[in-house]
Amino acid sequence: KTIYSKIIDFAIRAQAEAPEETIVKLMDIRRANLKMAEAIKDAKHIQSNMLRYINSSNEHIRGEYNYIRQNLIKQLRYLHMILNTSEEDVLILLFGKLTLESKKYDAVAGRSLDKLIREKLITNTMATSLMNDTTYAASIANNLTEMAKLLFINKENTNKEVREAMLLEEVEVKKIIKEQKGDLRG
Repeated sequence: KTIYSKIIDFAIRAQAEAPEETIVKLMDIRRANLKMAEAIKDAKHIQSNMLRYINSSNEHIRGEYNYIRQNLIKQLRYLHMILNTSEEDVLILLFGKLTLESKKYDAVAGRSLDKLIREKLITNTMATSLMNDTTYAASIANNLTEMAKLLFINKENTNKEVREAMLLEEVEVKKIIKEQKGDLRG
């Protein structure tokens, strides 16, 4: 909270005498800061169940929480790569992957959760925790993705076609997820 407050305080004070283009950048920083704070709050919510179930003797719940953990780590790796590259074609690829990974939770969670409950492979308590934590994980991924878009897609220095290519359309994401669901069944 301290860092978040200081960033907000700085942005507000800096805006007082800043030119319009600087104000727009500062607003993006404030919005990105908010997205990061929301992701951290969601991570706090998921932490206790993650610690409990990652070491569970129930291999099914352990597998689901490992999946969540691995995907969140993948998101962080993509963010790190985005931060460390300036090549537009690499950025396009990384933003596409970041967006796709942030949308995976809904598709995978519904499929695996139904099976786990139907076959009584996890308890009702585990199922409820997994549903909630999958929602938190999706929120973390979405907030990190939005934060990255606000901070790393430079509106002045990146041409319009490249910016648009970096932002996968919802239809494209749904198509890719549908294709992956087909691969999982086959």
